[in-house]
Formats: sequence, C-alpha cells, structure tokens
Amino acid sequence: MGLATPPRAYSDRNEPIFWTGDAPVLMFDAPQPGSATMVAFKSGTNSHSASVQATEGSIVLVSVRARDAGLARLCVAGEQSANVDLAYIQRPSVSALRELLGQTARLRIQIGQQQIEAWQNSTHNIRLLVREQPEVRVDLGDETARARVTVWGRGKHRSRRGLDWKGVSRAVEDALAGAERLEIDAGNLGRVVILILRVSEETIRRGESSDRLTWHDHIVSMGELAEKGCTPAILKLPRQADSFVPRQVSPAVLVRSRMALRRRVEAEGRRS
Repeated sequence: MGLATPPRAYSDRNEPIFWTGDAPVLMFDAPQPGSATMVAFKSGTNSHSASVQATEGSIVLVSVRARDAGLARLCVAGEQSANVDLAYIQRPSVSALRELLGQTARLRIQIGQQQIEAWQNSTHNIRLLVREQPEVRVDLGDETARARVTVWGRGKHRSRRGLDWKGVSRAVEDALAGAERLEIDAGNLGRVVILILRVSEETIRRGESSDRLTWHDHIVSMGELAEKGCTPAILKLPRQADSFVPRQVSPAVLVRSRMALRRRVEAEGRRS
C-alpha cells in the first residue's frame, strides 16, 4: 500500500501528516484483477468500512478524510501488511502559515541595502548610482544548492551554470557595472529577475522631492484619524465677496495648489 497524495509532512515515527479536511488518496493491489476488496478506515472512535473494486487492472484507489485531529488507520481485509497509519492535525492559521513560509529555504540576495527574496515578486527593480558598486550577498537556501546566472546587456546575454553561493555573488557583482537585467535561477529554491537602473545623484534628489507629497498621502491614509494640522486659506480670488471666508485646508492641499498655480504661471509665460 502506498500514498498517491504527497503528505504535508512526516511525524517523528515516520507517519504521513495531513490537515483535517484533507482527502489523501491511497493505492494498493487488489487480490485479483477487477475484484472487490473490503477496506476499513478508523479515526479516533469512528470506524468505517466499504467494498471497493479495482477499476484498471489490479490497482485500487481509496480516498480517506478525517474531520478530527489524531491518528487514523486504513486496513485492507485479508491482507495483514496492507495497512497504513496517518496523522491528522488541525489546519494552521494564516499567520502561522506566513511565518512558516518565511522560514522556508529559498533564494535570497542582498545588493547593498536592498533585500530580494524569491517567491515575493516575479521581477525586482533596483536603482544604483552611476559609479556605485555595492556589496552583494547571496543565500541559495542550501549549502549544496547550485544556481544559474544569466546576464543581459548591450543586446546580448550570457549564462553561467552550476554556481555555488560564492560564484553567484561574484557573478552578480561583476554584472552590476554594465548589466541591464539579471536572472538567478536556483531551481526549487526560487528564481529572481533583477532589472537594474543606473541613475545620477541629481535624478535621485529630484525623485525624492517629487515623491514627498505621495509619501505624505500614504502615511495619512494609514492613520486612523484624519490629519489635524490645518491652515486657514483663501481659496477664491480676492475680488469676490465670499473669498474672505477662511477655509481650513491641510498643508498638503495648500502645497499642491501652489504648485499648480506655479505651473499655470510658467505655462502662460511660455505662451506669451
């Protein structure tokens, strides 16, 4: 008798572990091709038996399910060795699953202060200064693991296979100077695609300045209370009678209005 469904894990006594609600499939040989066989499934104090028949040749497939956690056993009538013990446990919570996945061995790459992990995103964008050469650290998830590094640049690409973590680190460091795209494939331990953008310090300063209001909105949206700091302002032209009524606006709104006014003034100046 054997398992047709891979278990979630194995216990200390080598018992296949499943979650309550799982329906693993087991297979065994019938005494004769096309014959019916009696099987019994016991879980806790509950016991069930049924007659099953081989549908193709002498292979019998049986699906079993347990609603309560604990040990269970499937036995085939007349076959002393045709039995298997299963262990059922409660399905872990979402938070426990996330913590478990975070501890799972996988490909991890650190480029300077930027952390990259497999299975988080299919593609990772990193920005580097034109002359920056950051330190690269690679963890393949297993000391015996090997990976392939493919480098794209100047319309060409090249690959290196069978690299350990040190070889991958050196290959990535060497490629950062002129590569446009990197792909690190560690097989079952994950695959990472990195797009490299080289920028100047002035470009970064401009980007940080333009992103300040966006970041402000993001922080405010995460808070439970609305923004308390408001500034009285006149929103209409001074010549209108109702323009002298002060309105409470947030600093971010006031800055945006001034930026919009500056753009309009500059646009009118270019047209004139």
